[in-house]
Amino acid sequence: MRFLRALPVAFAAALAAAGCLPPDQSGADGGSSSDAATGTVGQQCTRMYTALCAHAINDCAFTNISLDQCVNAGMPACCADQCAAKAITPNATVNQCVLALEVEDCNYVAQNLTPPECAGIPAIP
Repeated sequence: MRFLRALPVAFAAALAAAGCLPPDQSGADGGSSSDAATGTVGQQCTRMYTALCAHAINDCAFTNISLDQCVNAGMPACCADQCAAKAITPNATVNQCVLALEVEDCNYVAQNLTPPECAGIPAIP
């Protein structure tokens, strides 16, 4: 399912404003203790927004924004000013979200709807 209309530049701002990937600020990691988190919150956000934005641009024909613009616009809302903080969300949880974002229905992408696998992640320490 491809959209024939171009994604407005406001898409990235809408993602950020809507908190498309709302952070969990409870400190709970939402995953198994056996799967360690690595890197930073910012690195996890970058992975998720890269998947979302690449899918929107490449598969859903949203062409009015570059990948870098889209990812950068989403980072402030995703990281909640904690981009440099040590990640606490397990890698497997982030991987599940990334996989869901890569195949999300384009109608849901256009409506800024988050797949259930992405709800509340990354957790903010």
